[in-house]
Amino acid sequence: QKNQISYSLEIIFILKLSISGKIIEDLGGKVSSSVSSKTSVVIVGDSPGSKYDKALSLNIPIWNEEEFLEKINK
Repeated sequence: QKNQISYSLEIIFILKLSISGKIIEDLGGKVSSSVSSKTSVVIVGDSPGSKYDKALSLNIPIWNEEEFLEKINK
């Protein structure tokens, strides 16, 4: 399996990764600007803020940039 990212993921980026957003869209995923129960994973940077807190409260997986890159490169 080339990568572990499902084609139906809805991903929130809380860091400036416009290239990564394009990668997710190219894989058939959706990049969103808000966290909801439909969010599959939140990708965070150094100072994530309230979106991070909301992801925690909804038990949504949270990845840092390194984890994201590992997932798409598998």
